Amino acid sequence: MSYMIILEPSKEGAKKYINLSQTLFSEQNYGYLLKEDGMPHITICQFECEEKKAAKLLENIKKVYLEPFSIHFSSLSLVKSTIDNNGYYWAELTSFEKILFKLYEDVRSIIKSECISIINDYGENYRPHLTLARIKLPYTIKEHSTFPFEPETFYLNFSPCIPPKA
Repeated sequence: MSYMIILEPSKEGAKKYINLSQTLFSEQNYGYLLKEDGMPHITICQFECEEKKAAKLLENIKKVYLEPFSIHFSSLSLVKSTIDNNGYYWAELTSFEKILFKLYEDVRSIIKSECISIINDYGENYRPHLTLARIKLPYTIKEHSTFPFEPETFYLNFSPCIPPKA
């Protein structure tokens, strides 16, 4: 099964990102919009293995990273989708926190040391982000009074991979 090592906000923090996604993109989204039961997150690594092994990997990573992460998103990015040719874009909050790049490299090393292949092995092209929606351009984004947000606390976790709808 495919799993992800992720960073996820508290329940209160998740509500902010869900609200932002719905406020900005509810009128025009194509198959992906954060919803009340959604899980806003920053993906660190995706990989294939058994659930017990994924849990053990997370446990080993948490031994290195004992504290939660304070993450600040510095921009809203629109990234052309690579899974189709229909002009879709992913609307994402992007962070350039150095700790995220170090975490990615450390997690890659730990996973590779277990001889597990990484699905999203971006190397130096890793771009930490939290996906809000999938949209089509042109699109006018409404102003949102509380964006940008203050830094938010994120926690390490793992989750099964759920591919986006095409």
